[in-house]
Amino acid sequence: MASVQFTHLEDLAPSGDMPTSPDNLMSVSKLEELCKREREITDPTAISFLLKSDPSIVDLRDKDGMTLLMHTSYHGNLNMTRLLIEHGASVNLMSRPAYYTPLMFAGIGNHTELCHLLLSSGAKTGITNSIDKNAAEMSSFVGSKECARIISSFFSKENFLSIASRFRLPDIVSSNLYTILLELNNIHPVHALIAIRNFPATLEHISDVINTLEAICDKTFKDTYEEIAFRAHFIRCLYKTIHELEIGEKIITPCELLIKKFLRVSVNVEGSSQMPIQIGMENYLRQAIRSFPFRDMPLYQQTLACLQTIESDEKLKYQLTSPTLHVINSVIRGPLAGRTTMDPICATCGRQGSCLRECTSCKSLWYCGKDCQKLHWFTHKKICSSKCSPEHEQ
Repeated sequence: MASVQFTHLEDLAPSGDMPTSPDNLMSVSKLEELCKREREITDPTAISFLLKSDPSIVDLRDKDGMTLLMHTSYHGNLNMTRLLIEHGASVNLMSRPAYYTPLMFAGIGNHTELCHLLLSSGAKTGITNSIDKNAAEMSSFVGSKECARIISSFFSKENFLSIASRFRLPDIVSSNLYTILLELNNIHPVHALIAIRNFPATLEHISDVINTLEAICDKTFKDTYEEIAFRAHFIRCLYKTIHELEIGEKIITPCELLIKKFLRVSVNVEGSSQMPIQIGMENYLRQAIRSFPFRDMPLYQQTLACLQTIESDEKLKYQLTSPTLHVINSVIRGPLAGRTTMDPICATCGRQGSCLRECTSCKSLWYCGKDCQKLHWFTHKKICSSKCSPEHEQ
């Protein structure tokens, strides 16, 4: 931080309870400058020390009435936003005089991960600004449709706990299940299974988890949270499958077995232009759709209509490894399944982002990390242009 030069200290207008010593102003000025950068911080130690030394800094307003959190939310600085929240930054303060919240700034900036972070940290979706628009409406107004969808379909932890408390889940299980439900922003079975695998406590209380998800599906359908109802149903189907799965030898866990089943592709006929189909995933998703209890829900009806359309479109169907997955995400997230950029998609879990890395051998597929690459290697090695290398081995 010492190497950064700042000359416009007058840009800061501290609040009444903020100490105004020159040293303090210089430190705050540097912090504000970092918050206005789009690139992420690399060393949070000095920033954490500053925020701990004077907690009032975290909600300091500048001359435009904006806090540090509002700046990081608008510029998409995820790590700095997380750091500010950890040090007590208010996620519901409003700017002056326009009354914009950090969530509104994140939506306007089209930062989906930041929207998730702010919402999970307690950001309220119903607050309106000086032109009487809430965060979802502001996001939609500027064309940030994915952010608008995330905000409008958000299921608060208070609502979740009001249902989960009836089943007396341990706090850790309840917290883990809410995280899984919240993070499944693309309904991809492998993405969900990886999340379930990472939270083994939910498997220790699997019967109560299944009942909780069923209750959430029922409650959110009645409250018109259609996406959450759909999401809860698909996760419940996975837990039921895991619960019913009987394995003779405990060499492989149910989650790992299902991941392999869903990623395995059909053998392509020589000379055929058809994309190899992920049969296991297709069968699971179609069965999950058939078992959805609320047949009159508009989202369900739209899904059925799109499935019928894609079945009749041979050209499109042959270009997809999982037509049903494509339909579900398209219905929920729009025709481009939420893709606002041409960022690659992970071949394993369906996550999209600019930080994905391509297979170094064939450069035809992308992965969000080594874990996903290893999970997919058993099927990708059959078509990869190079021989098996040590880094690909399980």
